[in-house]
Amino acid sequence: MSFGTEMENKDFKSTFSGYSKVEVDQFIAKMMVEFNSLSRENNNLKKDNESNQEKINYYMTLEKTMQNSMEIAQKTLKFSQNQAEKAKAHADKEADHIILKAKEKAKAILDHTNEKNELLKNEYDKYYNEFETFKIRVANFIEVQKNVFSTSPEDLELSPLDLTSFEEYVLKNIADSSEEVDDDELTLPELFDDEIDHNEDAQEHDDNLVKG
Repeated sequence: MSFGTEMENKDFKSTFSGYSKVEVDQFIAKMMVEFNSLSRENNNLKKDNESNQEKINYYMTLEKTMQNSMEIAQKTLKFSQNQAEKAKAHADKEADHIILKAKEKAKAILDHTNEKNELLKNEYDKYYNEFETFKIRVANFIEVQKNVFSTSPEDLELSPLDLTSFEEYVLKNIADSSEEVDDDELTLPELFDDEIDHNEDAQEHDDNLVKG
């Protein structure tokens, strides 16, 4: 039984010198009205408090969820930044490696080209010098021939039919006219055969270089 119901149903004993029953009943009725009003207000406040507590719990849960989401977002952002930095560092490293390899390859190609050009230049200089030497030898030979044909057999001190002595005379004059001729004994055909073979080898070497 609630206190309000007890007050409403309470019976007091009557005494000779007691309070007026009517006044007491009126006062109790007034108190009951006030009490019931306060009780209703208290119940409403309890309901409001419960509702507010539910809202507080909801917002507290929401706040906690948001905090967790913020922490997850921060961790995700930090992880993404780390991954981006790693990816950038890896890309920079790969780019540097590719550039270095490209430079090394370009240098190797350039060195090989320069070396090949130097070899070709040396070969050209060699053949050019040999050709110049050959021209000198031919010019000397022609000059000797002119001298020979302008000299009488008596001046040559040999018979017109003595071809061996004639060749020896020509070779001697060529040797005297050019220091490029070897001291080995050569006949006139051998002298020109040697020059022809040498120039054929040079031409074959040039053809191989062009094909290569």
